[in-house]
Amino acid sequence: MRIVVVVEGGVVQNVLSDEPAEVAVVDYDTEGADEEEIICFPNKNAYMGHDEGCAYIADTDYDVKEVARIWKAIEEDDKNV
Repeated sequence: MRIVVVVEGGVVQNVLSDEPAEVAVVDYDTEGADEEEIICFPNKNAYMGHDEGCAYIADTDYDVKEVARIWKAIEEDDKNV
């Protein structure tokens, strides 16, 4: 399974996968988050100085062709490094 997380402006805009999947998105900076959509939990490691982390389940958009196109570009770029 391959998953692509689309981020713009520091915010997850979309999650694509080549198989149906559920993805938990965790964010330790929840300023401006919709409290009805997130679940908060203690941050065991106090990552980045935050006492808690918050998560939501992102349903993926099932798009085999787009995921393959993105991964192909990544793999081709890795060969050129």
